[in-house]
Amino acid sequence: MEDFPTRVAVELTNYCNLSCSVCPRHHIEMEHGRMSWELWTKLIDEISQYHTTLIPAWRGELMCHPQAAEMLFYAVRRVHDIVLVSNGTLIDSFSLPVELLSEFSAFNISIQGSDSLKGLKYLSKYVLRKELMATRVVGMAKDTGLKPFGEATRLAGRTRTYRQHTINGVWGQVKDRPIKLRRWCKRLDYELCITWNGQVSRCCYVWEPLKYCNVKTRTIKEAWHNSIELHKVRSLYPDPICGGCDQWAGDGSTL
Repeated sequence: MEDFPTRVAVELTNYCNLSCSVCPRHHIEMEHGRMSWELWTKLIDEISQYHTTLIPAWRGELMCHPQAAEMLFYAVRRVHDIVLVSNGTLIDSFSLPVELLSEFSAFNISIQGSDSLKGLKYLSKYVLRKELMATRVVGMAKDTGLKPFGEATRLAGRTRTYRQHTINGVWGQVKDRPIKLRRWCKRLDYELCITWNGQVSRCCYVWEPLKYCNVKTRTIKEAWHNSIELHKVRSLYPDPICGGCDQWAGDGSTL
């Protein structure tokens, strides 16, 4: 296990302006909110001490936070590796000023329809093509992203298609891929996800965070090493949540 997670997803907000049919938000209960400036700066100041990749989004669209640009400015001046993940629909020169763009390591735009191309086209004017990735999820009941994704491949240097990984919000139900015996999932060794109110999840695919693990009152490193809940997840692996996941192979790669 890494001494400090080498990839940390910190959601500015779990609000989203879209309602994609495959999104787990339709099937889980979660309190909605926006991260405070105080918590954001606390987390960024700690992350900046390590060689860690920051992803400033998780279960929502980061541009739905009214202070998104200001919070990103604070982060890029301190953290050296930041990957911006967005659905692209709210990205423009106002929400993401040009002077910010050169500070990100890469951009991952999830193509959910023609509106997602707006942000991708804006970014392509100022960002190297190799730094742009366009992604889409296969399995949506109404696949509005197929034609726009074709256009996105001409703008982005990299593209990736993800299989739908849940049905009605439940893991392990897709049953369209080989089941592999996993002795260990490496994601537990290097990744941590943090909600807008400081709660921690074991994995970006487990949207319901651990009940008692919160980084409001402790550091990320303290939670990483000393959380009773995280220790239980690792020591009992695979528990019913990890055991039912059909998204990852034993080496931590996507199936």
